[in-house]
Amino acid sequence: MEFIIVIGLNFDNEEEVRPNIYQSKRLLNEYFYGKTTVTPAKLEFAFDACTVMDDKYKLRLVYILETVLRCKHHKTSIDVFCLDVIHDVEVLNAYPWGQRSFLDIMHAFKRLHTMKGSKSDRKYDVYVFPLAVQINGYKKSVDEGPEDVKLAGDEHP
Repeated sequence: MEFIIVIGLNFDNEEEVRPNIYQSKRLLNEYFYGKTTVTPAKLEFAFDACTVMDDKYKLRLVYILETVLRCKHHKTSIDVFCLDVIHDVEVLNAYPWGQRSFLDIMHAFKRLHTMKGSKSDRKYDVYVFPLAVQINGYKKSVDEGPEDVKLAGDEHP
């Protein structure tokens, strides 16, 4: 509940909304040659090469959605579905980004806790999120994670 209040984004069920969105694939075909493996770095390149202001705006919004809201790393692929959502401003604003963001954060925390061997030294930065979101995510991940979790160098049972 705290997450919904702090993040202030729509938290409706994504499963119900997603099938109703028209998927034109225009941006995907025009700027990424129809390839579904699009990284934030490729989004930046497409933005720089783009000369159509409307498309430039849409590409930048997708970049913000994927890197800030969804915390995608430059080497991981984005959800190309975002390139379709961006075409309709009403759909974009009504989309349940709150639920999407929450599920992404929980997935990242759980993945971090299940890493084995040398991969367990990896970290996940949440410093761009409000403190309440960080605490809420940490508490939820600890409830379902291992007994000891390292957070900023301190151990928290």
